[in-house]
Amino acid sequence: MGEDDIVHLSTIQYTQGSLSESGSEQNYPGPALVALALQHATSCYYQQDNDDVLAALPPYLPLNLRFKFLHALYNFARISVDYVSVENQKQAPRILSNTIMVRVMSAQNTLGFTNDRKHQDPSGKIAWMILNLRSVVLNLRFAVPPREPSPPVFEWNTPGLVLIFSSIPRCLFRFILPYLITLFKQSHEAQSPSCLFIKTVKQRQIWKTLLAQFDSMPFQLAHFQNLLNEVDTAVRSAYAAAGILAEPQRHAVEKAMLIDGTIPAVLAPAVQRLLQPDVFLDALVRESSFSALDILFYDTAWLGLHDEPSHTKKRMFDVLKKTPLPEGTMARKCTRCGSLMEELPSPPQGSTQAQPTLVEPPRIPNWIVANQRTCICGNHWVLAKWEARRGR
Repeated sequence: MGEDDIVHLSTIQYTQGSLSESGSEQNYPGPALVALALQHATSCYYQQDNDDVLAALPPYLPLNLRFKFLHALYNFARISVDYVSVENQKQAPRILSNTIMVRVMSAQNTLGFTNDRKHQDPSGKIAWMILNLRSVVLNLRFAVPPREPSPPVFEWNTPGLVLIFSSIPRCLFRFILPYLITLFKQSHEAQSPSCLFIKTVKQRQIWKTLLAQFDSMPFQLAHFQNLLNEVDTAVRSAYAAAGILAEPQRHAVEKAMLIDGTIPAVLAPAVQRLLQPDVFLDALVRESSFSALDILFYDTAWLGLHDEPSHTKKRMFDVLKKTPLPEGTMARKCTRCGSLMEELPSPPQGSTQAQPTLVEPPRIPNWIVANQRTCICGNHWVLAKWEARRGR
């Protein structure tokens, strides 16, 4: 409150120099970054808003200082990233219930952007992909209860390669696969005239559209399931060959891979094993049902992971439903990552228990109701209207 009786807001200020420069030993910002990481982790535990902590940081921290902040944040928040061993994979469902991990990865996603918010480094992209994978798993758990238990060539240090060799996203892929297999089987069953769960022509058309999506995939689900199994085996063998058997050692390697966005040297043999002739990928490319070119040219621009101007988001997608948002749609906008979600329809005005309305409100699927309270990055919504960006 100022002398003019007006409330003035300002961000936290670091008065001992610049947080974006290493400076002298006396003004080194490392301890300040660690203190901010502790404050951020504490607010995550108490489900408090922590945008003010990130606002105190420069728009684009140098890599060494950003990694120092993120490593400290992971440590203070006690985020487990080691799901390599069979025993640890039994604890993998914690990934879905750990909201603290979501908010930590939200910070990693945000800090990965440059000043103009047009480019994002691999560390930020990895966090954003993991947040989306977790969102897809949660949506599928509500929408598709499984009816039965679940049974290309990469460049080094790309987000895609880290995504498959890091144990957290690999566990999320394993969660997704049973639901996709169930949907694939049901979409085939729905084409039969004697299908029991098809009641209307509209329902049959929906399942037909879903089947077309499966048919357009550049690989089969069995191919991806085999890839996950091969990577699991290769990663465990690489850790064993390097003598890294204790969980604290593996945890340090896995955490560094998530934050730095690079494949550690200890896992280089695992990558090389998959690319060897007559091993998995080489044999897969020779299959008639597999097309490496289809994967290479598959449209992934809508994921928002490309930095090229041609991939600028001229279309926006509902971050929860993964469907395009028509221009002019009333939507919710995340205050942290800027993602949009279509606003849920409100009950008709004037409807009460004593005076029921004749207009039945549209039914909202349970999986949307269950997951719409916050953005997939764990932060809050504001009401917005989606308008396409012009002149690009």
